[in-house]
Amino acid sequence: MVDPDPVDHPVRRPGPLGRRGLVAGVFILLILAIVGARVIRGTSGSVIGVTRALAPFPGFPVATPARIRLGASADRYAAYGPIASQGLVDWRTQFARAGRPWQDPPIAVDVPPFVGPHLRAHLIWFAGARLGGWAQQLMGIPALLEVARRKGQIAEAAIGTETQDLVACLIGAWGRSLIAPADLLAVAPAGEARWVTRGLASGVPSVCARAVGG
Repeated sequence: MVDPDPVDHPVRRPGPLGRRGLVAGVFILLILAIVGARVIRGTSGSVIGVTRALAPFPGFPVATPARIRLGASADRYAAYGPIASQGLVDWRTQFARAGRPWQDPPIAVDVPPFVGPHLRAHLIWFAGARLGGWAQQLMGIPALLEVARRKGQIAEAAIGTETQDLVACLIGAWGRSLIAPADLLAVAPAGEARWVTRGLASGVPSVCARAVGG
């Protein structure tokens, strides 16, 4: 039966408790949305993938006096040779201990004419960047970042910067086995000091995962 006088039945408005419940419900939904986004990123994003890629590698020890003397020459080529060779041995050992296949990078390299009082530190940085960049490729990290980019979890423009940060951290992780931390930091670009320090602190590659997507 149709109500002859709909005006006599006004729409009920929520009381104070109802309004508070509505606000609380919206707030809870907002929290769930934020947490859910973080969970999705944590389980399928680049961070967890990079962490797993780096996890098997045991890490590098603190430099011994003998290793600190390695490559102590005023001639950049005479100094670089022993440093680069030791780096190959060190990374090859890391991959072997992690049960991962290793392949030496291309041999040809042009050593820049570094100047100043930190020649050995510059050479360690140069060798570390080359080997760290090569190692992260063998770990499959570029492929992980590409997958993350396709899923919208990382911007294409950010990949280069974050890869650079990752390599800087790996330079620190390996560099601690050849040089005093302060000496390596003296030649690190200002924007990479944070990541080099992180690698220097423990020498374990897995700590560098935060450089990507963190």
